[in-house]
Amino acid sequence: MSLLANYKFTNKKHPIKGVMSAILGVISLVSLLLAVYLSFQKKGAVEVRLAIASLLATIMAVAGVILGILGRLKKDQYYLFPIMGILINAVTLLLGTYIIYAGVYGI
Repeated sequence: MSLLANYKFTNKKHPIKGVMSAILGVISLVSLLLAVYLSFQKKGAVEVRLAIASLLATIMAVAGVILGILGRLKKDQYYLFPIMGILINAVTLLLGTYIIYAGVYGI
């Protein structure tokens, strides 16, 4: 058995936009969950800095979804990071939207 039989040679690489999408997704999800946790610690008394952090996390998630879609549109690339970035950012957007909805309508 040849030593090279276990290797796969390819020109594919991970798109930088997909990697950035995944990084933005993780940062935005962690910051949003941290803002929610800190507001629970203060028994619902949300400070302005936590609200701004949640808003910035939502904006980062929108940018991450856009970067993930742009990374996924490239041909002959690996799609792990773009798809992972799209999913993480979509979860962050849904969570952020629910937090805003719950805050406005008092759920």
